[in-house]
Amino acid sequence: MNSDLPAGPIDTGVAVRRVVCGSQARDWHLTDREVDVLANVAAGYTSEQIADALSISVHTVIRHISNMQHRCGAPNRMWLVSRAYCAGVLVSGAWPPVASDLRCLGCVHSYECRVRDTAS
Repeated sequence: MNSDLPAGPIDTGVAVRRVVCGSQARDWHLTDREVDVLANVAAGYTSEQIADALSISVHTVIRHISNMQHRCGAPNRMWLVSRAYCAGVLVSGAWPPVASDLRCLGCVHSYECRVRDTAS
């Protein structure tokens, strides 16, 4: 087992949010669950491990990844992870991977795509 991996898969437990964005790249917006899956992909977990941690089926994990790849034109999982770090969706320098309050892969180095709690 790789000692660089966190002790177990990540569940960000993010509250329901809505996207506030000025971007034209609406297809590049991720749901909170997609960000949960992506953070676990970034941590090096398999689809099976992610499914167990998030209490969803392996098929659902694979579908989330496939949907993100299709919407963004991503050739693979690594591209999604790299883009998530560049766009600030995943916090740079944090281990295990941590989700920020951003949800758009289309706004690299932009803070237009912040999310707010639905209660606010």
